[in-house]
Amino acid sequence: MTEIDQPVFLEELNIKAADFKKQLTALVKGLPGSEVRGKGFLLGIELPGPADEVIAACRENGLLVLSAGPNVLRILPPLTATEEEITAALAILNDALLEKWMIQEG
Repeated sequence: MTEIDQPVFLEELNIKAADFKKQLTALVKGLPGSEVRGKGFLLGIELPGPADEVIAACRENGLLVLSAGPNVLRILPPLTATEEEITAALAILNDALLEKWMIQEG
């Protein structure tokens, strides 16, 4: 059996994914018209404008994100991402959103 088949791994993954979605939702709450959608770690963030500048800023800082439409940012962390890696990804995304839309932190 591989690690991904282990019940403990799946339980921890579900907890991390729910927490990640909650943190992303809090991150974009100051962004008008934004919404976090998806299931598990496969999430999309609907932005109030084009996602290309946010994607570029994230990539420049080491976070690989994609678009899922002109104003939708797609983010899919590895299933084995640690809490530290998730925190770092959220910080990079926060900085990119602040740079683009000057959202209120918090």
